[in-house]
Amino acid sequence: MPKRLLHLLLFALRSGLIPAFNVLVSMLVVRLYSETLWGNFVKEYLWVTLLASILTYGSKDYLLRIFSENPAQIAQNWQISLSARTLLLPFAALFLLLKYQDFALSCELFIWIVGLFLFQSYEAIILYEKDFAKIVAIEMLGLGLTLGSIFCWGKSIETADLRHIFIVTSMAKGLFLFFLYKEKLPIKWQIEGTKNFLTTCFPFLLIGISGLLHSRADTYTASHFLAEKDLGRYQILMNLVIYVQSISAWLLTPFIKNIYRLPQKSFQKLLFRFTFAGMGIALICLPLFWLIFHFCYLFDWKTSYYVGMFLLCLPIYGTLPLIFRMYKMGQERTVMYLNFGGTAILVVLCSLFMPYFGIAGGLWAAVTTQWGIWGIYLLFSRRFSQI
Repeated sequence: MPKRLLHLLLFALRSGLIPAFNVLVSMLVVRLYSETLWGNFVKEYLWVTLLASILTYGSKDYLLRIFSENPAQIAQNWQISLSARTLLLPFAALFLLLKYQDFALSCELFIWIVGLFLFQSYEAIILYEKDFAKIVAIEMLGLGLTLGSIFCWGKSIETADLRHIFIVTSMAKGLFLFFLYKEKLPIKWQIEGTKNFLTTCFPFLLIGISGLLHSRADTYTASHFLAEKDLGRYQILMNLVIYVQSISAWLLTPFIKNIYRLPQKSFQKLLFRFTFAGMGIALICLPLFWLIFHFCYLFDWKTSYYVGMFLLCLPIYGTLPLIFRMYKMGQERTVMYLNFGGTAILVVLCSLFMPYFGIAGGLWAAVTTQWGIWGIYLLFSRRFSQI
């Protein structure tokens, strides 16, 4: 097998493992224990993963660019990134203390965040050196450890037990990478350059956070308005939708350079074909959704829910090529503003609909927002079509 194809397959496998991990874990918890247990755990999981995402702070996109420009200073630049982001950890700890007002719980959640922080710190070097086999092996070990622990725990498992399982798994994965790269990337404090790193990477942080909130703001809002059982169901539903949406990135990302070079007419053809392909992918996934919900989770959704899922899966296939096109035109800030604007609209709609319509309210709020943003991107694409 050609090396480039092997790297592509391993990258796709690793990208698929992340959402598959959430699906498999939630499925096991719901089937062996209860939806309410998963919903209680999700309330903590959402905030931990959000804080961990904020703490990545340019550790992937910015470092990949710097590694390419200065391959002789990879270790030093990585150490500067790690040192700068470590300065932000106390703010995460303070947030947890203020939110939960429980010292023991805050400490446990902070240790969980530290494990994710360490693990995610190696993302850039893995992508740069294409060490996908290593990361796939570690992700598989983490998945096996988590699923095995949940399966063997027994009927007395509680939210705290799930939390402890995830803490051990995240720390184990982070320590695995630490030992794998300790010779190449020794952990060393680099105070010089940290201020410049934090300033330079701030736009990367805003773009990343805007995209994350845009895709998950409804779930965070659901944690406030929905009961634990419904929250667990809603998070599972949205995870499957996000899984299908993420296929668009797997298909397009390897060809970003080609997309940037396409003339307008060829790009319009690509946009039409990719949107049509997205429609086909969403249609194929609908019966899979039904099989997973009906036989694995034992959920029985109304037909309108599946219509909503289909409509929610589709817009990303129409917007992602346009986003890459806008990046080519230097319109990163416009993409960021649209993400934040979409997030604000989604939160407002969820706040209006969820108290009265529950899960359905959140689903259709997300559909309305995604299609509205798609329409705005299409308007922008006409505006910049001559560039």
